[in-house]
Amino acid sequence: MTTNTYYIDTETKAAEIFERLAKSTEISVDLEFDNNLHHYGFKLCLLQIGLGNDAYILDPYFIDIERFFPVFESKSIRKTVFSFGEDLRLLHSMGCFPKNLFDISLAAKFLNYEKISLGDVVFANLGITMEKNQQISDWCSRPLNTKQIDYAAGDVIWLNDLRLDFIELLNAKEILHWIEEENKIMSESDFSNLIYNKLSTKLLKGLNQVEGFLLEGFWNFREKIAEEYDKPAYQIMSNNLLIEIVQNPQLLQSWLQMKGLHHGLKTDFYKQKINTLYAHLNEEAQKLKLSTQLPAIPKMDYEEYRQMRLKKLKAEQFKEAYLKPIQNLIRRDYGEFAVNFIFSNRIMDEIALEDKSNWRDYRKQLIIKYSSELNMSSFLEQINL
Repeated sequence: MTTNTYYIDTETKAAEIFERLAKSTEISVDLEFDNNLHHYGFKLCLLQIGLGNDAYILDPYFIDIERFFPVFESKSIRKTVFSFGEDLRLLHSMGCFPKNLFDISLAAKFLNYEKISLGDVVFANLGITMEKNQQISDWCSRPLNTKQIDYAAGDVIWLNDLRLDFIELLNAKEILHWIEEENKIMSESDFSNLIYNKLSTKLLKGLNQVEGFLLEGFWNFREKIAEEYDKPAYQIMSNNLLIEIVQNPQLLQSWLQMKGLHHGLKTDFYKQKINTLYAHLNEEAQKLKLSTQLPAIPKMDYEEYRQMRLKKLKAEQFKEAYLKPIQNLIRRDYGEFAVNFIFSNRIMDEIALEDKSNWRDYRKQLIIKYSSELNMSSFLEQINL
């Protein structure tokens, strides 16, 4: 198949392409972004659209990318995508909420593919080898080279062909409605309030209240500097170094010789700034009456811990008695790799703990079907099915 790639870097070109896309019914979409890999933050670098044999590489550095949001949000235009979770989160943060999505990677999971990367799926279905040597390219840098543009085009040009193949395979197994349900949920999700670069509670484990307060203050300081330098935060100062400092603030005195610190910060200016910050945070911790004895993350009391352990034990017994037998039958009928998505251990944990956030109609129907085969009608009553 002959394909054409068009790099869209002017508003005139963008206007022409928008008119064509707005009249279409089937397109494929992908994004190239930087999520704290080469630069600070979560940034859109390219937006690729496939239409027929054409791939349009839209450059947000030169055109108003919001012009295309109505195309992505149109319910009458189907968007074929691949592993679109992070892409969707980025678009939502920009105020764009794509509709009518068909995610090839979800279909591959249902169809028991062992390898789910786009390159593997394209090769398995179309016999085409994709070049992946630009995968961790710095997509924010300009100008882009020919290899980058060709790579970006490859991420969309084959998606519609794959969708047609996968619809046929899903229909043959009578599970097309499964992917339709997942795609509908994905299209209706809202990730716009997700907070990135937030201090993880995992880093607070083992710290006392004062150390936890200091860590949050130093974390925010590092984020601000990382944004100013346009560098991933870990390149400014590692998490391990932050924790070392809050546990032993005397290290600040050797700021200029500190290992693991970005060279641009090894100046008297930043040494004074970090020491001033430490003094301020320490004073605030005293005003808040934070303790050096109590943990930053409060521990459960004995009764809370006992109840938690009891709940987990009951959930594990429930899994062994009812859910794992169902999982084994799903594995038998749909495959070793498909079951890890359809009825994974995480899904079973949620069911056992009465968490219905990932309930799906197709999962309910499978539970009903296999419960009958296993003569477990009492189980259906326990989970209100």
